[in-house]
Amino acid sequence: MARPVKTEHGKGNVEWTKQQLINAAAEQFSKLGFQGASLSKIREKVGVKNSTIVYHFKSKEGLYLAVTEHLEKSFAKMINDLVEQHADEPAIERFYQFCYTLQQWGSNQQYFTSIAIQEMMNRELHSANSMFYQNFGRRLNQTIEFIKGHDGAETWTKVNWKIFIVNVFLSILIGQAVSVAIPIALQIDEPTYKQQHINEVFRSQLLALVKDKHTAEQYLELKLS
Repeated sequence: MARPVKTEHGKGNVEWTKQQLINAAAEQFSKLGFQGASLSKIREKVGVKNSTIVYHFKSKEGLYLAVTEHLEKSFAKMINDLVEQHADEPAIERFYQFCYTLQQWGSNQQYFTSIAIQEMMNRELHSANSMFYQNFGRRLNQTIEFIKGHDGAETWTKVNWKIFIVNVFLSILIGQAVSVAIPIALQIDEPTYKQQHINEVFRSQLLALVKDKHTAEQYLELKLS
């Protein structure tokens, strides 16, 4: 049997194969957890031999670490892009951009964000060698500094920022994680649910954080109408 032709982008390319294995593994880990995920099903989905996962990742744990590393890099890029594009915006606008950018990221990275939520809520999935918590914590601190900004003292009330940002983060991503089940239960379509959910998260969290409620209400009316 002839070997597949290696192309720059596509089947046969080493990096392409690794990324496809990471994507397939993310789906398995997010649905079944670390223990329940099947290496044979992962390789079957990508269409590679038994030895390919061992060659690239050494073990199931190595593959899981590669998945969490992909998650960390993706989240880091999202935060870095957010800071680069919106650092000079007014404080409330920065918070708005964070909430809606996080929702979009969570929607695009649904398998990976499911793993992030499981990592935080179920220590069973956590690998002893994973840097997930430390790296993710650094990104959350970066997010806090972005939202607070230099004008934060004029805009925001005194809060425990670390607890606040984790609450916002989980509110948004858990809303993404249940974006199929909840619309069925409420008998509304999924896009409507997602839009209403993020609007209400932003509205409630902003009003809990901002000093000038009147200005916030005016902003909300303009932005969410």
